[in-house]
Amino acid sequence: MELIEDLVQIQLLNDQDYQQVINAISAECSGLDWGILVQNFSKQDNGESIQALIRFLNFLSENIAESRNYAKQIEEVDNFLTKLLNDEADALVSWNRIKNSLTDLENFFLHQKEEAIQDKFSRISSFKVITDIRPIFNMDKKSISKLTYPNILKIETKDGKEFLCEFYEDAIDKLIEELNIAKDKLKMLKESYGG
Repeated sequence: MELIEDLVQIQLLNDQDYQQVINAISAECSGLDWGILVQNFSKQDNGESIQALIRFLNFLSENIAESRNYAKQIEEVDNFLTKLLNDEADALVSWNRIKNSLTDLENFFLHQKEEAIQDKFSRISSFKVITDIRPIFNMDKKSISKLTYPNILKIETKDGKEFLCEFYEDAIDKLIEELNIAKDKLKMLKESYGG
């Protein structure tokens, strides 16, 4: 079972390297990029053990970050793992070590919870507006009857999706107005709730 294998691998980490990873996760959780973190630590001699630790912390986060009762969920995970690892001494040592670090990881779990909330919908990673001009030809297609000026909004999301929407001049002011309303609401919410 991969979970047990990861815990056995984690047990190989010395205290200094283990604590370095825990500190990095705890300190950088607001902008944590797992790929960069794994890459940085994987260059060390014990990269496999560090990757195992990061995988296990992801597993742990998935099982406790969304729980309604954090303490109870930790207790349930602890009971499950203690029973599962009954005959796996090295894995049990790793779990107890991680369990003792849970207080240091609370910011990380909160960050994971925030990420899960923000990922309920596709999040915009980039966008741009392209203004175009299109001719409308007369019926016999021998001359241009008039021109139209569409705007194309291209949105790319963090989950790899791309959306194209077309709008015209009459929608620009409405769009700006809606965005300004959203900005005002956000400011009010931050002032009211200390964000």
